[in-house]
Amino acid sequence: MKIRLGIILTLALFSISSTALVIRYLDGVPALVMAFWRMITASTMLWVFSAFRPKKTLSSEQKKLILFAGFFLGCHFACFFLAVRNTSIANATFLGCMLPVFTVFIEYFQKKNNNKMTYYGLVVALAGAGIIQWEGLSIADENIFGNFIALLGALFIAITFIIAGKVRENTDTVVYGRMLFFVAGITLLFISSLAGDSIFKISSKHIPWIIFLGFVPSILGHNMLNYALKYTSPTSIASLPLGEPILASLFGFLIFNETIPVGAIAGGPIILIGVFLILRHQPLNSD
Repeated sequence: MKIRLGIILTLALFSISSTALVIRYLDGVPALVMAFWRMITASTMLWVFSAFRPKKTLSSEQKKLILFAGFFLGCHFACFFLAVRNTSIANATFLGCMLPVFTVFIEYFQKKNNNKMTYYGLVVALAGAGIIQWEGLSIADENIFGNFIALLGALFIAITFIIAGKVRENTDTVVYGRMLFFVAGITLLFISSLAGDSIFKISSKHIPWIIFLGFVPSILGHNMLNYALKYTSPTSIASLPLGEPILASLFGFLIFNETIPVGAIAGGPIILIGVFLILRHQPLNSD
């Protein structure tokens, strides 16, 4: 089980990290619109898959929980993009790394105690994330709003993972994912409308990349994390995206010949050590 879960989590991390590469090909597409189509595309793919392999229906209680999870997932995307506009990318990225801090906090109030090594690993991983983003971090007054929104976005995705951990105890991954992404998409549609961004601000050249975002980062990425939540804790899953900046930098070097930042070289191994400590000491639920 550990080996299978490790392979799934590795695939999920690589898939999520591909997002940064694709975004550059969607230049001119508003971020909220991009997120909307990503969620709707992922949901559509899972619904089509379900048509060929019928799944069990959801109970009313499960539907309520997924509605909340989808709403918070949509708000997470909106908060991150809004934060980038109102603070530095480094601030938004680093504060987004607070996700596992929030899951630990929530689990504490749920009386779900984590192993001490989880806390040590979290501190180590966050230190590594701080090193990577150090040069761009700022606490200037003009960044306060953006910093707050970035933290709010981390809280929202933490809540999504906590709910997912509950729902996935007795719900199929595909059934959960298809509704989750659909609700997130509708949430983003509403937010996009408020922001004045038309969902039709895309051209035919963008469609292949939208499909890529819907399948790779969303289904092979986020939905695989949802799968893993049945077998391990939300905190262990929440810690995994901390490795995203490392792989994004590596992909940039291999594909676009970009220079790997010194911070990534120094902080990357520290993050990996921290994430390893977290995952290594998390108990696994049996099949």
